[in-house]
Amino acid sequence: MIGIYIYSKFFRKEMVKNIIGADGHVFVYSLQDKFANYNDAIAKIQQDFQVLIAAPIIKSQVFVNSPSYSTGTEVYGLQVQDLKARHIFYNNMKYTMAKNALAAFAKNENIVFVGRIIARNLQAKVGDTITIISPNGYVTALGSMPRIISVKVGGIINTGMYQYDATTLLMPFGLAQTFFNYGNK
Repeated sequence: MIGIYIYSKFFRKEMVKNIIGADGHVFVYSLQDKFANYNDAIAKIQQDFQVLIAAPIIKSQVFVNSPSYSTGTEVYGLQVQDLKARHIFYNNMKYTMAKNALAAFAKNENIVFVGRIIARNLQAKVGDTITIISPNGYVTALGSMPRIISVKVGGIINTGMYQYDATTLLMPFGLAQTFFNYGNK
């Protein structure tokens, strides 16, 4: 078979920027259940001149529900400055965001940004309310109960990359700490 091999610096740069723009190069985890001193760890990591961004994140599997559909997805709890630094998400939703959505996100209000495919499947638009259910709930006298929260869709993420548009739900970091019962961890 005869073919032509093409190497494009632009293509490589864009692919690396998009993929790494969603997930970091390195994840640091605590040996305990929850990361109590994450701010100290971040400060130490940022001392390395080669580190561009070090940020706390809460990442978990959840169910998302609307009146018309339910699906499993991955939630990322981020601080607003870290959301803005993840250009693949932020730049591809800033034109679909509700007017005060970013301010609400910064205040850890009940607001989320969802991938385009999730929104389509849920038949959810900006301003609609959806329900997030964590299978990791809390124990009661009647048994284990899932954690449930209703949130507004503050914006739709349209990266053009199926794996992100179909699986990404961004939640304010403080709201994620509360929802998953992490306290200040």
